[in-house]
Amino acid sequence: MAAAQYQEVDATRTSWASAGPQVRTLSTLRLLAQIAPELSRRVASLRAPWQGTVAIHTDEGSAALRITADGVSVSAVDDGAVDLPIPLAQQTLVRLILGAFPPSDLLARTAPGLGDDARSCLMTLFPQRTPFMYPLDR
Repeated sequence: MAAAQYQEVDATRTSWASAGPQVRTLSTLRLLAQIAPELSRRVASLRAPWQGTVAIHTDEGSAALRITADGVSVSAVDDGAVDLPIPLAQQTLVRLILGAFPPSDLLARTAPGLGDDARSCLMTLFPQRTPFMYPLDR
């Protein structure tokens, strides 16, 4: 763009902050159970991960995640064993899982009411990655 400013050009810049790839989940419990091995690898690679039991509640169901220094286990929600409930829209959960957005930015825009513990937990589980994602039909 710096070189183009000296010529007559048109520039278009697009962003996924408002749209981009769209994915939907049908079962929060099944989705998180299927990616539990990857979540365990992420947590085990950290020096001091967030630890505890959380319940992630979406409009497509709920799942409990027990996070220890060794890994993550996923089960159905038992309210008596939950340290921290985390309400999320299913779109936010899927975007966190895909890792294409900075989690702090995504949570600030889509779940501004989350507390610091919930944000720390989600950023431990779902750090930003550099996924390759196919663009939608154009």
